[in-house]
Amino acid sequence: MGVRIEGLWKLFGGHTAVRDVSVEIEDGEFFVLLGPSGCGKTTTLRMIAGLENLSAGRVFFDDEDVTFFEPRRRDIAMVFQDYGLYPHLSVVDNIMFPLKVAGVPKDERRRRAGEVAERLEISSLLKRKPPQISGGEKQRVALARALVRNPKVFLMDEPLSNLDAKLRVSMRTEIKRLVSDAGITTIYVTHDQIEAMALATRIAVMNQGEMVQVGNPLEIYDRPATRFVASFIGSPPMNMFDGRLNSAEELEVVPRFLGEAVSRARVRQFYEQAPSIGGVVVGVRPEHLRLGASVGASNAVVELVEPLGQSTNVYLRADATPFVAVTNRTTLQVGDRVDVQVDESNIHVMDKETGRNFAVSPDDGLGA
Repeated sequence: MGVRIEGLWKLFGGHTAVRDVSVEIEDGEFFVLLGPSGCGKTTTLRMIAGLENLSAGRVFFDDEDVTFFEPRRRDIAMVFQDYGLYPHLSVVDNIMFPLKVAGVPKDERRRRAGEVAERLEISSLLKRKPPQISGGEKQRVALARALVRNPKVFLMDEPLSNLDAKLRVSMRTEIKRLVSDAGITTIYVTHDQIEAMALATRIAVMNQGEMVQVGNPLEIYDRPATRFVASFIGSPPMNMFDGRLNSAEELEVVPRFLGEAVSRARVRQFYEQAPSIGGVVVGVRPEHLRLGASVGASNAVVELVEPLGQSTNVYLRADATPFVAVTNRTTLQVGDRVDVQVDESNIHVMDKETGRNFAVSPDDGLGA
């Protein structure tokens, strides 16, 4: 089932939590709402679920307007951060509970609960109660309780936040496999950009109640529409440097190697997208910086080396400006001088006031 939201607003007194949000989610899509705490992503999810009244706007499931439907009439299932299991009921009774409320016969309830428990590999836990199982097992039970209903839309509100790092990775893989196999339209809320990148068919990045960019994970990573998206997506985040677009042929930025890497033709492209000349922010992702051997007057000095096994974060300073590069395993040490290079196609120039990325055209279809 496809989901379409049109012009959603949510006001709490004088505070605007969600501001004119519109998007169309395809049938079977894994759609992630991503953003920092307080950006409006959970409120948007709750309005789709019918748990929060809209201040304005419409919600459609396929072509049916469900804006004023109660949650039970929307044929949805929801998984929360705190699992929401009944501690006095066994695992199997927790899984069967929505079927019992729906009036499904007891034998059918047990059959369906057994099938979904087997898929989630929790068949051995069915007689236990929630206080007797681990956090990861509780999350699987919560997923089973949602899946057993065969909902048309699956809503998840930060379901992995309470798990440890290793378990989050394994459960992330499990959720993606289960949802893909079931083909259920899924809307997933998270503040974790790595989680969003790993799970999503498409991501909607939200900030201050607005949906600032919608696209597939690599589009958003490679071509962030705004400075906020560029800095929020990526670990370590994109390096940001103050600069100035002085004319159609001059981009001034420190450190100097960045300005030297941009051709006049590329500067002219940025200039044509810019509303006016003036202050800009120049961005480049850490993995797009290439570190070479010292040749004559090297342009950077190593201040810290952070080996992470698969990769290494190298913290540098050039022209009194700090930044970070990501490389493979390295023998670089603190105090070493290195040559830093970057391809101009990986350099982003953003308006200092609005944050808009001039490297991404408004006609590219990557905005909200």
